[in-house]
Amino acid sequence: MLIFKQGDYPNIFLGNSGKSVAKAGCLTCALTVGKNSISETAYTPAQVVNIIQYNSVGEVLWNSLANLGLKLKYKSTTRNDLAVNEALANPDEFAVLEINHGAHFVLVIGRKLPVLGYRVYDPFYGDRAYRYNSVITGCRIVAKL
Repeated sequence: MLIFKQGDYPNIFLGNSGKSVAKAGCLTCALTVGKNSISETAYTPAQVVNIIQYNSVGEVLWNSLANLGLKLKYKSTTRNDLAVNEALANPDEFAVLEINHGAHFVLVIGRKLPVLGYRVYDPFYGDRAYRYNSVITGCRIVAKL
């Protein structure tokens, strides 16, 4: 799995928002790794920011995922372990967890363990680890078109 650290992209911006991937691109990095994991692609966040679209404050415009051959299948503003587990079982889907009401996003890469939380790819650290058990406040399930 090719992973990225969002801090490595200080001069790549989310549309015209003025926000860089380094400062606010955790979701973009998670979507990039998710896309690469369910497809035979090797996109970088620097490429993805030019393929999908963002609003004026740097939030992903979900309909623009079609430009990557993806779609938002499900969005929840509450924790939904069932939806995440179903996405993990489907090779054409991936799950992104919302942390602390949208302050951060991580890609789920493994099932939740009772104390450790989900195994995730975390764009802030650019690593894979068990994190985020109690601070999950939502999820997005993304699927191939």
